[in-house]
Amino acid sequence: MEHQIDPITKEKMKKNLVYVGIFSIIMLFAGFTSAYIVLMGDSFWLKFPMPNSFIVSTIVVVCSSLTFYLALYFAKKDKGPLIKVFMSFTVVLGLFFVYFQFRGYSELIDNGFYATNNHILVVDGRYGDYFTTEKDGKLITVNGNSYQVDGKDLQGKGLDDLKSFVEPFLDLKQGEKTNYPKWNKKQFALFYNNAPVENLNGYLIKSSKDTLQYVDLSRLKSLARNIIDDRGDFFAKGDYGKDFEIIYKGERLEYKVE
Repeated sequence: MEHQIDPITKEKMKKNLVYVGIFSIIMLFAGFTSAYIVLMGDSFWLKFPMPNSFIVSTIVVVCSSLTFYLALYFAKKDKGPLIKVFMSFTVVLGLFFVYFQFRGYSELIDNGFYATNNHILVVDGRYGDYFTTEKDGKLITVNGNSYQVDGKDLQGKGLDDLKSFVEPFLDLKQGEKTNYPKWNKKQFALFYNNAPVENLNGYLIKSSKDTLQYVDLSRLKSLARNIIDDRGDFFAKGDYGKDFEIIYKGERLEYKVE
């Protein structure tokens, strides 16, 4: 004969399970909060505004919780048609939540906000470390993520022309002749360590008459990718101090162009 549990004991067991669940959630939240505080005190952090999609998804998940609660309420009242209606609402709202979450993370990536600390400052192919360019005989400089000539941002056709100039560099391979057309030196010129780089019969030649080696080509390819993706000094797009900030050990870092 099976042992029967009386209703009062069942009710107490249910309440205890709820209490354990609530306590577990609180401890998990406290653990994440503590980890966040510790990391904030000894790491680089990128501060930026959250996409509106995340706000919408939060509203949607609150609404879905309400419709689910109503579905349970009408289930207790044995209201079959209303159960189906509110459960359908809950499923649809759940799909909307997933959509807006995906959209929000897509917006973050499109704006250069990645969930890793090594995607804050540009290192590989950083403009000016090895390679620089000139436009119409004037040096192109970088201010944040803006490419400038004489202190004025390259925009529109000027920026598109620069991207077109560097795009073929993405396909460079050591020891292989490229189909890179000879560039118009009157419009653009490429420099390696402040010395001009020549395009000789499809090979990129340094002033020492040596071809660019594997490491040089890798840097140039990374630089080309950065320019095409609108990156200068930062992965994040926009203006520093306006669209994003970098926090180190809890303090905001200043950005200065040297």
